[in-house]
Amino acid sequence: MIIFNTFTCNLETPKLSIAEQISQENDLSLDELLTTIKSFENNKSPADDGFTKEFYETFFDLVGRHLLNS
Repeated sequence: MIIFNTFTCNLETPKLSIAEQISQENDLSLDELLTTIKSFENNKSPADDGFTKEFYETFFDLVGRHLLNS
């Protein structure tokens, strides 16, 4: 515990500005969700459900709204 406290006592953690905080208050849009999914590596599963990035891209019209609401 002493080592952890020594390490963290002078640690400066970044903080969001008020403008950044306000911008993060908005709901995620379908376009932002799709952009995020497209940024993932191919043949990788972005969640523990085992579905790949390609699955989400292919069936985004069917699952996008459900994914967004989850």
